[in-house]
Amino acid sequence: MTKYIDFSSKHDILIANGDGTYSRMDEPYFRSELIAPNTWKVLSSGDYSYLVVGDGVGISIDCGYGAGNIREYLESLCGVPVPYVTNTHDHFDHSANNAYFDMAFLNEKAKEFGAIPYASFAGIDFPRDYPVTIIHDGDFIPLKGRELQAFSIPDHAPSSMMYLDRKERIFFSGDEIMPMGKSLNGGLKSWIENLEKIDKYRDEFDVLYGGGGRLEKKLFDASLNAPVTLGITRENSSRLRLRESQDLLMKTRKDSVAPSTIAECPTPETAQTILMSRRHSGKTSAGLSMLGRALCTI
Repeated sequence: MTKYIDFSSKHDILIANGDGTYSRMDEPYFRSELIAPNTWKVLSSGDYSYLVVGDGVGISIDCGYGAGNIREYLESLCGVPVPYVTNTHDHFDHSANNAYFDMAFLNEKAKEFGAIPYASFAGIDFPRDYPVTIIHDGDFIPLKGRELQAFSIPDHAPSSMMYLDRKERIFFSGDEIMPMGKSLNGGLKSWIENLEKIDKYRDEFDVLYGGGGRLEKKLFDASLNAPVTLGITRENSSRLRLRESQDLLMKTRKDSVAPSTIAECPTPETAQTILMSRRHSGKTSAGLSMLGRALCTI
């Protein structure tokens, strides 16, 4: 288990927070919201993570890529040990801080590709030798008093998993179902199959929570029904061009995505301002993102 990942090489980067304040990239930043009994949505940097607590023990679903020991923060929230982590998929903004935990529950692909840094994090060592328990489609993560069932839903990433929490009737969906729409990586036929798999459990959840936050069940319904409304089946979907497939499932949008903004840098005039997002402060190799958060280098 790692106690500290050194972000000091990024000390001169300032991140504009949603409340108008600024933080240095090497300063821990955590905000949380209780979304259900013993369940928290957590923002550091990267996509949202989720703390799920059972009987005297907790697990982190994803862990972001921000500075600071997220495990210690989660334990301060719930007052019990949080030795476990699982990832909805391997992407760095979901897996960077896996090494803070005693055990990561991952599928084979997430184990292979997890915690590999984006180029904008050059100079920071993110350990990848943490203990792993391999899970498969349909397996249960044995969190005492709060079992989570894992479902393989590969599209956004080949490693993508969704987790059903029957106790609080939540489906943790990662980046597979998003309010801004859906771009298909695996094709429409496989995506229909993925949705049909989840639909079998629709009576066991009331809401989804993913990388972008809360998702109403009707968003899942809209995704499920879009191919049906347009007369698309698994049998004829393979004849559609990929671009058409993407367009069909880009119809449902919400206004939960922050507009792109460039914040004014509260530093010398020579400072460089870069378009960034609180949830995606270093996501691309060029250090740019589509969502609204600013970084300033001084």
